[in-house]
Amino acid sequence: VDMPGKCVHFDCVVSEDFTNKYGFSKNVCSDCSKEHYFDKEGNELVLADLVLSDDKTKLLGCNNLAEASLLYIPNTIKTYEDTNIFYACQNIKCVYIEEGIAPTQHLWLPNTQGRIYIPATFHINLYSKTVNTVIFEEGRENMDQYGFYSFYTGSNLSCANITNLVLPSTLKKVKESVSNAAKITNLFYKGTEEQWSLIDFEVNNDPLITSNRYYYSEEKPTTEGQYWHYVNFEPTAW
Repeated sequence: VDMPGKCVHFDCVVSEDFTNKYGFSKNVCSDCSKEHYFDKEGNELVLADLVLSDDKTKLLGCNNLAEASLLYIPNTIKTYEDTNIFYACQNIKCVYIEEGIAPTQHLWLPNTQGRIYIPATFHINLYSKTVNTVIFEEGRENMDQYGFYSFYTGSNLSCANITNLVLPSTLKKVKESVSNAAKITNLFYKGTEEQWSLIDFEVNNDPLITSNRYYYSEEKPTTEGQYWHYVNFEPTAW
């Protein structure tokens, strides 16, 4: 069966190989031009087969909910038929939401297992005990009250064990109860300690305020303190 993201050739010859900033690679088969996607460990990812409206601006559904492990949402999509489109997905390991997507859209991703990148203006509800890395892109200034529900809900599907959370240097305000139910192992802040001190935190955000926090440094620091950088797309302490 020719599944989306899979190749029917058993001995596929790859003509192109590149890795983007989101930490997964894309290979193109020289025989049939079918695209293959792999995570950084080399495991093949099955691209979600999106069902779009005729003008490609409305997301109507997904053809392979059971198999999909990579969700890529292009910025040509401006609205959704239902925010629960991906509720039945059980194997999503990487979510790539393209920068520039309509800012007012909410999308529920209950079973994300790996990492998710969230553009500056995008709103998302994420419920998963297995999500590993959540990265808020640069440009975001506010985190709305209950806007990122995974940090608030106390349900069995809440994001209770986030290993890595990356927040942008552009962040100015965190509204009430954005993160009061989350356990965050490491918080990687893209700015400086001085910039962090200027962020306005409303009540019930203790996991963010008291987290094990690192400040970004492209080069290895020469001063004492907790700093981080990216290594193979993973936020990593110096």
